[in-house]
Order: sequence, then structure tokens, then C-alpha cells
Amino acid sequence: MAKFVALLTSAKKHFGSVFFRTFAVLLLVCIFFITGGGISQNEKWKINDIKVATTGATTADSIIAIAQEKIVGNYYFVYSKGNSYIFPAHEIELTLLQTFPRLATVAVHSIDNHTILIEIAERKPFGLWCGDTYIEKTSELSNCWFIDNTGFVFDHAPTFSENTYQEVYGTLEGVKNGSIVGSRLPEARFNFIKEVKSAIEGDLGVCTRMSIKDN
Repeated sequence: MAKFVALLTSAKKHFGSVFFRTFAVLLLVCIFFITGGGISQNEKWKINDIKVATTGATTADSIIAIAQEKIVGNYYFVYSKGNSYIFPAHEIELTLLQTFPRLATVAVHSIDNHTILIEIAERKPFGLWCGDTYIEKTSELSNCWFIDNTGFVFDHAPTFSENTYQEVYGTLEGVKNGSIVGSRLPEARFNFIKEVKSAIEGDLGVCTRMSIKDN
């Protein structure tokens, strides 16, 4: 310790007080950084349980698996991602939304020092997207996709008989690499046709098919 103090005194005389103060500040920052990292690794705040609140089709196991991947490792090689106070909640939320288009909302937070809770809500089917163009009356719909009330395509639908769900036809936007899931119907036109549908049903009864035509 005496040698360290002597070294600092010698450095102060040789380089001047400004350098010495700068060096002292950097040293303190480094000490606090490393100390904080050590504290973050304490078992007292380690996440060892992940709970999922869902009643939908997305399985809790698949959600937990992604969350567990995100809390492994450290920030800046020092701060534990498995700490219940500084774990990457926002990153978990974004990854789940990107991985499971069926999810409408995801909220992640800690409920105690060792447990985090993932609350999810799934999109509700507004109807079925069944292709770019309207087809003649059919008794069976075998290649349709679920859409929510914004026109977002979130999952492939099983085979339904006609009139089970609202059928929608029109060109999708945002189709990537041939994948329909994650694309959507044009928002402005979809909203307009929903308004028209409501007006028709108010006067004439249930409308089971809608077609959105390109300009």
C-alpha cells in the first residue's frame, strides 16, 4: 500500500495535479464498475424461476426457453443478465413478439428477487384471409390464414366450412421470403371495408365475405 501511495505521489509531482485528478477519477470509476458487477452476480438476486401467464395457443415452455436464453451471460462482461433487477426485460419482449406473430402484447417484470413473470395476450381472429382474389362460393376453406382486427396475418388456419369466419380477399403487404405470416392487408383500405361491412350488416344482415381490390 505504501508503495502504491508513493507511486501516486510521484505521478502527481511528475505529471501535475490535473493529470492526477483525472487518473484518480478514472480509477474510482473502474473500481465502482467492477464492484457493481460483483454485486450483480450475488445469488440473492439471481433469477431461478420464470412464470408465464397465458391461456392461448402459444406454449409456456417455448416462451420460457427464449427467456432463459436472454438471461444467460453478462452486460459488458461484468453485470449479470440473470439479476432480477437488471435482466433484459425489453429484449425478451421484443424477441417474443418477433418469434410468435400470434402474440399481441408481451409484458415482462420481476415479482420477487428470484422470479420473473411473462404476461402475454394473443391476437384474436377477426376473420380469414383466403387469397388475393375473390373465389366462387365454396363449401370448404382449406388454405386460409387468421387475421386480426387490423388486417395483420398471424397464423395459418385449419380447414373450415364456409361462414365459420369472415372471409377477406386482397393483396397483402410486407410478405417476406414467401412467408405470409407477419404480413398485412393495406391498413387504410381494410379499415374502410370494415366500416362498409358494419353499415351493410346494420341494414341487411351478416356479411361473410369482403374483397379488397387494388387501385
